[in-house]
Amino acid sequence: MLEVRAPLTATVVDISVWPGKMVNKGEELMQLEAMKVYIPIQAPCTGRIVAVHISSGQVVQKESIMLVIECANS
Repeated sequence: MLEVRAPLTATVVDISVWPGKMVNKGEELMQLEAMKVYIPIQAPCTGRIVAVHISSGQVVQKESIMLVIECANS
């Protein structure tokens, strides 16, 4: 399992995934916003979303776990 962490302190603008959803490497999982700049967060591997620990509008701290992916090749 792979934890997707926040690259910086930011606000969650949009979440495109939910537990159980299959994703492909590079697929956009969510968007964060910091200082009026939108940051797309992409899937680091092909696999299944196991858990989503954030919600839209939430402020996430740098390095906090946002979601967990079970990679298909693990």
